Amino acid sequence: MKTLVLCNPQGREVVAQIDPDRFAEDQFEHYVVTALCAAYSDYHCMTFGGATFIYQGDRRRPDLALVAKDYSHWFVIEVELHSHSFQNHVLPQARCFALGEPEASCATSMAAGLGIERAQAETIVSLVPRAAAVVSNRWSRSWATSLKALTCQMLAVNVFGSSPAAPHLEISGSLSCFEYSIGFGIYNAKDKSIRLSKSVKLSIGTIQIIDNRGFPAMWVSRQTANHLWLSKLEGTPDIPDNSHIQIVRDVSNRFILRIP
Repeated sequence: MKTLVLCNPQGREVVAQIDPDRFAEDQFEHYVVTALCAAYSDYHCMTFGGATFIYQGDRRRPDLALVAKDYSHWFVIEVELHSHSFQNHVLPQARCFALGEPEASCATSMAAGLGIERAQAETIVSLVPRAAAVVSNRWSRSWATSLKALTCQMLAVNVFGSSPAAPHLEISGSLSCFEYSIGFGIYNAKDKSIRLSKSVKLSIGTIQIIDNRGFPAMWVSRQTANHLWLSKLEGTPDIPDNSHIQIVRDVSNRFILRIP
């Protein structure tokens, strides 16, 4: 059992951890949502139970989605009690969400949860980088190690206080994504440039971008009244006219050009 000491100008408050086995899954999920909303305030946290993923014929429903407010990346969240069978229940769920494909119901649920158009939700679900995570009521090194092999992350939420109605919450672990969507644009062959929204977060000037064939090259970004333009510094991009383009940034801060 853990003991939490909270220090504030009024004094110290000592609170003990509430037995993790005390909670039913739906009650624990409520604490998870509260904790994620507070710790990840730059994200939308929403129920995602109407969505389905499929992996090798196995169809599963996650509990939550955590979507970055700039729509650059998102997480599929599965809430699990540690009393659940890891091999028979938790692992198949994690495998499906980490390695599987989202079905049409994911866009439906996301559009409803975020209050956005279905077309935008479809873009987020199918093209914006995502990662999967399991949130449990106990931290388990063996769970975390096995989940990591699937590129699935793990968090634990601990509940403290004398009453479950007014708890203090602790999160063990953290979430990270390996790629971030910077934005989308259209390639104009006449101008030999990619036209993106002015809101796309790219610095003005010379940028190295890895193209869709894996070759790095220098590009120049410039801004006009309504758009951001990307032009190759040397040569002509081998991209069909009017192609939709996505710019992605990876964890090494490399920019990557993709044709969805």
